[in-house]
Amino acid sequence: SPLAIDAAELAELLQQEAVQRQSLVEELFGHLAEMPNMTDSLAQWLRLDAPLVQEATENRGFFLEEQHPLRVIVDQLAHLQSFRPTPDADPRTDTLRQRVTQLLEPVRRGEADDAVLQAIADQVGALTLEQSRLYQRRVERVSEASAGRDRVRRARLAVAEELDRRYAGKQVPEVVAELIDVGWRAALEL
Repeated sequence: SPLAIDAAELAELLQQEAVQRQSLVEELFGHLAEMPNMTDSLAQWLRLDAPLVQEATENRGFFLEEQHPLRVIVDQLAHLQSFRPTPDADPRTDTLRQRVTQLLEPVRRGEADDAVLQAIADQVGALTLEQSRLYQRRVERVSEASAGRDRVRRARLAVAEELDRRYAGKQVPEVVAELIDVGWRAALEL
């Protein structure tokens, strides 16, 4: 026997589901705004709530779709934030912040169709990758500089130990000690 479905009840249930999804997105943005490491620039970037609320309301699988362009944009913005040494620098001098703000402008204007969102997601992803590479290079340079300082420190220690071993307790003319300290020590360290 066919199951009878009351159209009014179905419409009411679908409306309740849409309101619940909208509430979830609004709650998510409420939590994001209160995060302890939320910066002004990231909060500005994440002002995509209107398209997100609309998409979450209309698309039942929105929270499950990791590759949805809006989710990709939000994820990439949060990831991008971690590469910024001074995330709340003056917006007039922060070129990265200006670039992201410019990329997100179509969304703020209400242009939230899939093609526009995918293009923005791709651009934000490319920018994040670029910043990630720059950050990685900076870390590598700092690591190399630290390793170099450590090698110099170890070389100085080895030279000092060797000079102490060779000349400890021996009478050395003052001119020899001066030559060793002024020139030979540096040459040996190199």
